[in-house]
Amino acid sequence: MQIIHLIGNLTRNPEIFGEATGHPKCSMNLAVNTQKRSPLDGKMHRVATYYRVTVWGEQGRNCHQYLTKGRKVYFVGPLEVSLARDSEGNLILDQHQQPIINLDVNASFVEFLGGAPATYGDASGQQAENTSTAKTSESDKGPLPAVPPEELPF
Repeated sequence: MQIIHLIGNLTRNPEIFGEATGHPKCSMNLAVNTQKRSPLDGKMHRVATYYRVTVWGEQGRNCHQYLTKGRKVYFVGPLEVSLARDSEGNLILDQHQQPIINLDVNASFVEFLGGAPATYGDASGQQAENTSTAKTSESDKGPLPAVPPEELPF
C-alpha cells in the first residue's frame, strides 16, 4: 500500500453523498502545485498534479461543511492509480493521445490549512456572516497585531 501526504488547494467545492444511509462520503478535487525546470528553455514552470480525494464519516461531513474551493488542505491516505475509462470500458486519451491517469486518495487524516474565510457567499452572491461554531486554533486567527519593540516582554 502506498501512503501519500498531500498539501494543495481544492479545485471545486466538496460534494457529499450517502447522508441518507448514514455513511457519508465527501468527494473533492485537489491541485498540488510544483515547479519544474523545462529541458527545452531552462525556465521554471509551474506544474499542477490533480488528485481525487474521498473522506468518509464525520470527517467527511466536516470537510463538506467547512471547506470551499481554493482552500489549502493537508491529506494523508493510500494512493490508488488507475487509467481513466469511459462507460464502455475504453481508455480515455488526452490531447497527445496518451491515456489519462486517475490519482485517487481515500484520506484517513485531514487538516484544514490557511485559516477559515471570514464570510461565505450564499447562492444569490450576497455575503453572509460566518456562523459556524468550529473551533479555531491560534494559527487560524490570522496575523498578530504589530507590537512596538519597547513593549516586548524580553
